Amino acid sequence: MGRSRQGIEPRKNFTVRLSAKEHRLLEQKAQACGMNPSRYIRQLISNGEMVDVTLPEQRRDFINQIARIGNNINQIAHRANADGWISEWDVERVIAKMEEVKELMREVAGRWQ
Repeated sequence: MGRSRQGIEPRKNFTVRLSAKEHRLLEQKAQACGMNPSRYIRQLISNGEMVDVTLPEQRRDFINQIARIGNNINQIAHRANADGWISEWDVERVIAKMEEVKELMREVAGRWQ
């Protein structure tokens, strides 16, 4: 199935001449972001010189941490719905978990900008 049938605009080739040093730097930066040089350059153009330089493993770890916290909160909510009430201790656990989420979000906002 061709690009036009998929609704994807055909890509245009664009050639850039780089010195050997510039080329090495491009490849190093792209590799550090887990991208190939073409994708890295497209990200630079699309995001106004800001490319997410965090490693894919860091992003995956962050997502997993948030998912685990969400799972804990869901378990507490399920128990509260089944029992028809929630203890003060469970409320405190939910608040603590939400504080963990806020702290992770602050860390990510500082690191991923």
